[in-house]
Amino acid sequence: MTSMRSTLAQNFTVASLRGTYAFTAVGRGGHLNTASIGIYHFDGRGRISGSSVSNLPDHRFGSRMLLNRPVEGTYSADADGSGYGSTRVVSTNPDGSIEESNAIFLVTRAETVDGENIVQEMSLCRPR
Repeated sequence: MTSMRSTLAQNFTVASLRGTYAFTAVGRGGHLNTASIGIYHFDGRGRISGSSVSNLPDHRFGSRMLLNRPVEGTYSADADGSGYGSTRVVSTNPDGSIEESNAIFLVTRAETVDGENIVQEMSLCRPR
């Protein structure tokens, strides 16, 4: 296996992103200070599944709540093979309501295994 630079200059495809990845997220600012952890499984064909746990403000002033949610969605890789792509994830809240989020990603670490680039680490960013 060979370690790669911070972005993949070539040959990155949807199949390069497969397996189970842990994630953390921190939201700051305003009244929505949040923190989340979870697991996403990328199937190598453009589908995401998993779950997350978020700590966020409750409806009462000064109180917090934990929100456990299953997630599913899709992802795609930019056609130029550069290591950029996008995700669309739908989370189901305990009350049955649905929350959708979109993000772009950049592969920050990958390895070449049997001639194929495999993502080891990526960074997600929600567009504003």
